[in-house]
Amino acid sequence: MLILTVLYMKRDCIKTVTRNATLPVLIACSEELGEGLSTFRQELGTPHPVRNFRFEEIKEFREYLSEAEIPHFFAVIALKRAVKNRADTVNLEVGLERLRKSYESRRAKEDLSVYWQDDLPKGLSKLIGLPPKEALEHFLHLRPGPRAIEEPGWLLSYELSTELSAAQLVLWWNDGKLIPAIWCMTVKSALYVRALLDLGEGRGVRICPHCGDLFIQNRPDQDYCTVAHREAHRVARWRKQQKQKAAEKETKRRRDGTHQAR
Repeated sequence: MLILTVLYMKRDCIKTVTRNATLPVLIACSEELGEGLSTFRQELGTPHPVRNFRFEEIKEFREYLSEAEIPHFFAVIALKRAVKNRADTVNLEVGLERLRKSYESRRAKEDLSVYWQDDLPKGLSKLIGLPPKEALEHFLHLRPGPRAIEEPGWLLSYELSTELSAAQLVLWWNDGKLIPAIWCMTVKSALYVRALLDLGEGRGVRICPHCGDLFIQNRPDQDYCTVAHREAHRVARWRKQQKQKAAEKETKRRRDGTHQAR
């Protein structure tokens, strides 16, 4: 629901309220850094100062995410790009691979033995349509469900929505006017919200297909962090294609030779 509301507000409300700026993504901060107060929260004591978590701060993701959380963040960014452009198989492969590593890391740290003392895994298995262990892992957010695995759009919807559980759409009274904003209870959720919202003019955050690093686009059609990486990746793709063609020719030659021998 938050994602749908954000997309709607980007299309309509932002034009009249924020004059084509992206929605403010608010996080708690110190009084010195405050850009306003949390007017959208209950007045339990002194209202807390808040500030806008800016798009450029995405580049500082390593300060806010653990090493185990970074693959998932990168996976969501790559999947978002792949869902927007279904012909983009590179980002789809990158997203799925990083997501696989992220889930493997989570499962390695989770002790499932406590859940096998009752019939929960069996009940989940019937409900979800997976073997008991896999059904339990999906219930605990340790693997995506079978439908999401088959459809990248469904997968992105599930993964991103799960991470946005600590984000809330609010109306912020600031500087004498009401501003639609997204309140994030954690900086981690602010990162995911910012990854969802584009910077404007079609620009957003991307994963470079060559080096795998995160970068912010300077223009809408920028798919690589640098021109050098774009050219290096182009050459690498060409060489891979040549090897595939050579392998196909060799396979055909051997097959034709076998047929002649018969």
